[in-house]
Amino acid sequence: MLRCAAGEALGRMAQVVADPKFVAEMAQSSFDCLKSARDVTSRTGHSLALGCLHRYVGGMGSSQHLHTSVSILLALAQDQASPQVQVWALHALALIADSGGPMFRGFVEPTLSTILKLLLSVQLTSLEVMSCLGRVLSALITTVGPELQSNSNEIAIARSSFLCAVAMLQNHPHPVVQAEAIQCLQQLHMFAQPPGPSRQGPAPVDLAVLVPVLVRYLRSSHLILRQSAVSCFRQFAQREAKEVCEQAMTLINQESLKDTHNLDSLHFTDSGLPGILFSILDHELDPLLLSNIHDTLLFIMQSMASENLTSWLSLLRECPHDHFVLDCCQGNRAHFDLCLAKEMQMTQAKGDYLVLHLSELVRVAFMAATSDSDPLRLEGLRTMQVIIERFGDTPEPEFPGHVILEQYQAQVGAALRPAFTPDTPSHVTAAACNVCSSWIGSGVARDLSDLRRVYQLLVSSLDKIKPKSTQAQFFNESALTLEKLSILKGWAEVYIMSMKNEISNFNSENAFSSKFSQADDDDFAEFDDQSSSSGSKNEGLAALVQEELPSLSKHWLAAMKDYALLSLPSEFKSQLPHDGGAFYTNDTIESARPHYRATWPPILEAVAIWLTYGQGFENVQKEKSDLDVQGSANLGIGPANAAANKNADDINKDRFYLLFGICMEALSNNRSADLSKEEVSSCLKALKALMDHAKNRQLDLLGEGGESGKISPESSVVFATLEVCLCVLVRHYPDLSPRAANINSVMAMQAKSRLRGRLMNDEQCQLIALAVQALSGLTKLCSPRGALKVLPSIYWLITGILKEAASKAVIDDGIVLASNPQITSSLQGLRTLTSSNYAQDERSRKKWAELSQSTLLSLVDLAKTAPNEDHKMDETSLLLAVAVFILNCDPAVVCSPNIQYPAINAFSQAFQSSNATVRLKCVQTLQSIFRHPKKQISLPYIHSLLPKILEHLMGESARAVKTDEDFLHTTECSRIVESLLMTLPEQDKKAQLLALHVPILVSQLLLDGDIKDATHLRLRLHENALNKLTQLGKLFPQEIRGIFTQHVELKTRLEAAIRINQARVQNAKHEAANAASNAQQRKVQDHTPSIKLTMDFSKFATK
Repeated sequence: MLRCAAGEALGRMAQVVADPKFVAEMAQSSFDCLKSARDVTSRTGHSLALGCLHRYVGGMGSSQHLHTSVSILLALAQDQASPQVQVWALHALALIADSGGPMFRGFVEPTLSTILKLLLSVQLTSLEVMSCLGRVLSALITTVGPELQSNSNEIAIARSSFLCAVAMLQNHPHPVVQAEAIQCLQQLHMFAQPPGPSRQGPAPVDLAVLVPVLVRYLRSSHLILRQSAVSCFRQFAQREAKEVCEQAMTLINQESLKDTHNLDSLHFTDSGLPGILFSILDHELDPLLLSNIHDTLLFIMQSMASENLTSWLSLLRECPHDHFVLDCCQGNRAHFDLCLAKEMQMTQAKGDYLVLHLSELVRVAFMAATSDSDPLRLEGLRTMQVIIERFGDTPEPEFPGHVILEQYQAQVGAALRPAFTPDTPSHVTAAACNVCSSWIGSGVARDLSDLRRVYQLLVSSLDKIKPKSTQAQFFNESALTLEKLSILKGWAEVYIMSMKNEISNFNSENAFSSKFSQADDDDFAEFDDQSSSSGSKNEGLAALVQEELPSLSKHWLAAMKDYALLSLPSEFKSQLPHDGGAFYTNDTIESARPHYRATWPPILEAVAIWLTYGQGFENVQKEKSDLDVQGSANLGIGPANAAANKNADDINKDRFYLLFGICMEALSNNRSADLSKEEVSSCLKALKALMDHAKNRQLDLLGEGGESGKISPESSVVFATLEVCLCVLVRHYPDLSPRAANINSVMAMQAKSRLRGRLMNDEQCQLIALAVQALSGLTKLCSPRGALKVLPSIYWLITGILKEAASKAVIDDGIVLASNPQITSSLQGLRTLTSSNYAQDERSRKKWAELSQSTLLSLVDLAKTAPNEDHKMDETSLLLAVAVFILNCDPAVVCSPNIQYPAINAFSQAFQSSNATVRLKCVQTLQSIFRHPKKQISLPYIHSLLPKILEHLMGESARAVKTDEDFLHTTECSRIVESLLMTLPEQDKKAQLLALHVPILVSQLLLDGDIKDATHLRLRLHENALNKLTQLGKLFPQEIRGIFTQHVELKTRLEAAIRINQARVQNAKHEAANAASNAQQRKVQDHTPSIKLTMDFSKFATK
């Protein structure tokens, strides 16, 4: 033992020191000792030391010593005078071969030759030597690896030598050596035997010989042989499952013909290898062996089950493990879709699908779940849960709107009922709770009475989580912990399902209550339809669960408190309660931890949903005044004890920090990679639920700056990010840095001139856009007062980017830059800042408004005073930036005269621009401002700019559309007027606007003399005006009739336009009919025979 420890320690030291000189000294010391020493102790110890040095330093790190080490150890391995030295030397050789990899390739032949000699000369009683020879042989096979598939003479000889050595090991009478031989054959099969069609010639490992041996090993009394056989079958089943099963069946048939009793200890042999493996599951206890059997069966099923499901299901009647079949079929959608399965059977001559045997699956699962054997009940319940998960949404083709599992509701309820009796073992009840939650959550049971049958089983389980439950005298405390947590988990999943409508309604209300949305109301129509269609689905379930929430919420919180304490590192063990937690005792801490790890995610999500969407935060005061929930007084959180001395805000803070801490610990822990997708999803949903509560978003400690607003630059992530973004931006726009802008040296001026004069490529534009995006998100990492510290810098940089990127210094004046990535990102950044929650937070609102107003002033100043013509700013970009503030900021920010007048003037100038694209973007932006819900913001712009729009529409330029931009500009101007008509509450003003707008539309109509020479765009304008007049006539019939009564010429022009339009429609129909007739005639002519027969053959007939 000491020699082993010393050798391992030497290898670890060499690994840690990582000094070639140290390794050389240690290796040389062992070399010298092995050459001179003759005692067994020194030889064995230094042999192991060499092996450990190579193992821990690696093949590359010890390659210079490899030749000497192998030579010495091969010599020691042949010292038959001392079997003990042979064992240690062979063991060291195996370590070197395993760690050497390709570096050991040159020593394979001499080592293999030595092994063959020793196998022929060593006595069979030298068990340890023979076992070590097997390990070295396995390491050599791994070293050669895929080279063994080569057909070269050298590899053929090596292959034959390996097979001879394995055969000698296999003939040894001891099971340990036989197991080593099986492992070597497994390695040979992996490396030397290419799969399937690529195989040429006879296989190095003959499965017809090996499989019968492995089947006999399955009934061996030696665990090591059974482990080796199953491990080998696991590998074979991945590539040659069918061939292996056929060989095993051949052996079984031969044994039955001989009427021998060689396989009597194995059951279900009629079903071949799968039946034998299933029978082993009933009595084996070794975890590794059971795991390998599970994998082997899955591989066989994946390869063969879909071809003959009937025989597999008949086998599973005797061995109820049918969730294996469900697992192996999950890759083929037809197994879980009845319509597709029937279609595939009709179109393909062969094929069998699991959904066609669903009744048999349910029957087998029901029989197992209601049996007297607890392991069988667990398998039945587990299978029932898998059936629900896989077939829960499979539609029933004969009854549209229904699912296929609805016909099995009685079987599911009957299978679950026995698991909730008082004398049922805890782990069985725990499994049944999982099935209940899956069944209720699947939505299969749509009728409330059907749902209530399974729901009542969960209700009855609540008695078992009461502290005074009498189950402790029957079952151990760890099992009771599992049962109680599983009950809470099942209820949590049901509650999450029942609250889906509440969550969606909460989100939709927040979306509608936003102070301004640029999307039309129609964008939400589909959402409303979906919400209403599913609104009643969980209504009954929510009402049922609501009755149990007072008790459940207490127990969920208690479970989360337990989980948080049990997740603490060992150094905080002193913080654990001395008398245990709500669902575990101090003596069962270690056995309880796995149960908490298996159940915490849905409970966490359920508690967070209850606190935010279920009014848990708001009802805490009522909770304190009400009587304590029965059975929860000792949970450490109920109002009957310590929590009763706290006020409501303190209790809510404690609960928030508990859940928030669990989420953050799980997501940021080094072990977070071990979390499943469902666990991560539950954490994120719980976080979202907590953050959806308005008060939780305002917790000072969640962001940098805290309550005071002070941020330390040395330790601030926000300042570090701000510094990185500044470096990126200044590199491309040096004027953003005041220090760089004030440098007037010749070299600095030349450098800035070069940067201004060059155009950026797409990657540089994208880089700047990403930097601006990061800037705009920095305030979210701060508290409200902390955000005020960085907001001026962020505003300065974003507006600076906007000014620089929208400059037309080197761009043609006709180009609009608003679609550039830098400008788009800057506008989005301004929108993020102006619509931030902190802009409405009482702690930061006033200062935020001052900074936003200052930024807006700098933007409108650019519109008032462009520096010079060589540095002109893009008008569209400027208008969009100003509009962002107008649409998102409070009236106090945007309604002051020193902002309002320059902004209106900027829009007025853009409306009169010579650039058609600028005019179009101006009108589209004004539409959003005119629709602003706050009239004190929108009215000044309407009063100032609507007359200009109407004046343009009345002019000839609005009708003389020559380009697409001209057409869009005119139609967008009309849309502004029409949107005001829809929103004006005063009828007199609406009538006045109609009196102006109707003549404009009539003036856009074409008469008979003009329509012939009109362009395509002018015709489109004519049709658009006619359609608009028709719509207005339906919406405002009395007002339109009054206008035409007062202005007869308008009525005459409209009637003429209608007659002309009707004539055009009729002409178009005639032309279409003529075209169709001509096409039909051409088709008949094309099919007319070119050669005409002169004789009539119609009277001839076949006799």
